[in-house]
Amino acid sequence: MENSSGAETPWYRVPLLWLGLIILLASLAGSVHLIVVSQAYQTPGDVTGESQSFRGVPLTREQQRSEESTEERPR
Repeated sequence: MENSSGAETPWYRVPLLWLGLIILLASLAGSVHLIVVSQAYQTPGDVTGESQSFRGVPLTREQQRSEESTEERPR
């Protein structure tokens, strides 16, 4: 037997650790890549300017007209 009970395998000889390290580094590299690429691309709906809306949703509430406020709302 090559491996006796007293001999321990060094960490760098365990293939599962190398696989885990490769997967971790690949996911980190992919995350950084997506962050960098997304900074260069801006969708038209993300622009906040004169329209004051974000993805089609207004950022502020519109003031209710006086005739709408006097009408009774259905519950």
